[in-house]
Amino acid sequence: MTPRPTGRMRLLAGMVIANRPWRLVLGMRSALAAVMATSAYLVITSTIWQLAGSLSTTKLVVTMVAAVLMMVVWIIGAHHLWRSRDELGEGWDPVLWNASTVLTLLVGS
Repeated sequence: MTPRPTGRMRLLAGMVIANRPWRLVLGMRSALAAVMATSAYLVITSTIWQLAGSLSTTKLVVTMVAAVLMMVVWIIGAHHLWRSRDELGEGWDPVLWNASTVLTLLVGS
């Protein structure tokens, strides 16, 4: 018997909640401090405001989404979070496992 799609979605949501993505920010305090310092500098620099004013909203949104995705890919690669079927063993679904990892990082960032 194959599980219904709604059951797999509920399981995925439960896995993401069990990962507690809201704690991701607390675990990355040093990176958060660097981001805050960079942001403080950029807020008072006129060049960044000129750049933001010259770009369209679409380009700014695409840049933001690309930055978040690159950060998620970097975290997964740097911490070896991607799992294959061989690593997980019998009875574990690597697609569900990896999807929960990606969603946890997206929600947490």
